[in-house]
Order: sequence, then C-alpha cells, then structure tokens
Amino acid sequence: MATIATVERNLHIVQVLKRIALARQEGRVLTADPFLKAGRMSFKDLVSKVAPLCGHDPVLASDLTSVVKRRNYLCHDFWYDNVNATLADESRKVLLTELLRDAETFEDINDRLVQTAVDPNMEALGLDPDVGMSITLAFLKAHAEQNK
Repeated sequence: MATIATVERNLHIVQVLKRIALARQEGRVLTADPFLKAGRMSFKDLVSKVAPLCGHDPVLASDLTSVVKRRNYLCHDFWYDNVNATLADESRKVLLTELLRDAETFEDINDRLVQTAVDPNMEALGLDPDVGMSITLAFLKAHAEQNK
C-alpha cells in the first residue's frame, strides 16, 4: 500500500501546485494552507481533478481511475475475498504474486504521473523538480507534525 500512498501524495502535490500557480497568475496571495484543501479530497476526487492534466500520456487518466478501483478493492475486500487462499502455501504464493504485480503497476503509474503532471507543474513555477520535491516533502512532513 506504500506505493499507492505515493501515488495519492503526488496527486495532492499536483493539486497544491495548481492552486499556487493559479494564485500567482491572478496576482493573489494564498491566505490558507494549500495542502489543507487537497488533503481533504478523496483519492477519486484527486484523480478527477488531475486527469485533465495527463494530455502527454492519454492512457494515464484511465490508469489512475483503475488504480482508484484497485486500491479500494485492496483496502476493503481483498483479504475477505481471499481468506481461504491464505491457508495454503501455493495459494499464498499466488496472492503474493498478485500483490507484487499491483505494487509494480502502482510504481509505473506513479512514475508516469510525476513525468506528466508533477514535474511540469513544478517547472511552470520555476522549480527544479528534484529540488521542488525535496522542499515539498519537507513541507509535508512539517505539515503532518503540525496537524497531529
């Protein structure tokens, strides 16, 4: 689930970058923490907001929608549906293979999301994507500590 959390975090980052860019374009100063609004959005809502930005990778929008469905299944039904499969070695191996395939898929989609939406939005704000991500992660860590 860590890889899906990374996808979700990057969806949040895109939303925050869009809000900052819009405020800059309109000559406004953000008076509220841009992470608060993005942080209240559901995974499905984040995908619907970010999907239009996936023009350079047109399949990414549908892949993100599929990720929402798969993530919800993994969170809510996977173990209930597969409880008997955990009892035998062979069926556990099948489950593990399935979960590893999911992790690889989530990582691939996250990489595409970064290339298609995160990095271009950082560059649009004049940030080097690597530096911007470091700053963003530090800010998110501080934000999490502050809002415990």
